[in-house]
Amino acid sequence: MALCSMLLAALCAADQGPTVLTWTGNGDGVSVGDEANWSGTPDGGSLDIQAISEWLVIDDPTAEVGGTAGASAMRFTGQGGLEMRAGRLTRNGGSQSLDDGIVLGIGGTIQRQWIGNCSVRLEGTGRIEFSGGGDPVPNGTVIDLGSMTCGIDFLDETPSAFLSEHLGKLRVNGSAAIYNVNIKVVDYNDGNGCSVSVLPAICPADMNGDLQVDGADVGVFLAAWGATEGVADINADGLVNGADLGLMMASWGECPTGPDVPECGSPVHCEILYPDPG
Repeated sequence: MALCSMLLAALCAADQGPTVLTWTGNGDGVSVGDEANWSGTPDGGSLDIQAISEWLVIDDPTAEVGGTAGASAMRFTGQGGLEMRAGRLTRNGGSQSLDDGIVLGIGGTIQRQWIGNCSVRLEGTGRIEFSGGGDPVPNGTVIDLGSMTCGIDFLDETPSAFLSEHLGKLRVNGSAAIYNVNIKVVDYNDGNGCSVSVLPAICPADMNGDLQVDGADVGVFLAAWGATEGVADINADGLVNGADLGLMMASWGECPTGPDVPECGSPVHCEILYPDPG
């Protein structure tokens, strides 16, 4: 919430910022393009879903926002974007997307076939559900995951497809997403898709996800020496150096598992990565 508020404040401070519209549902109760559904006055008096220059805020937990059937994009221009705090942004037809803007998900669910050329930040309990197969996160979009309770559900992208096509487009609090180190990917939608969530930093010096801090991790660490970000920056101070090496040596050996490990946020991930030996 703090990050979203800071970003919105920064946007509003730049050239007086975008017009902020908050969902009320007082029009037809569903359509993004119905101006009566929003508090505030859209730029020019009307809301063009193909060129949204406003900052849209949805914070009603009962909201089911969509109202557009068939192929249709919500396309942002200038400083336009979406802040999802609660409710659902629904997908009522095929080939529906979000394009060319900033998307902040704090809560609720965003359902789209794909999101293209957007900068996306998820935190809190914010979720995205992608229905598209092939490439629902095209090149040009970066999704930053900021909490263990946010996540992404792909209805038609298997774990192997996600890892080969989309892993490099994800970040975890600004650092690269690394399978079984800071993210977990599990089957979803009866094996046709996958669900992606953030793993807890139980063993941050385990850089290759084998639940061991050993020579293999030292190799990864030394290759990253002097870098300003990435998994080897164990203390997250913006530099891979001796301080991180000290933390690695202190956690040498097997990573902690079992019932003494703190809550993971998602029980299925705890069971898979940190099984109870009893």
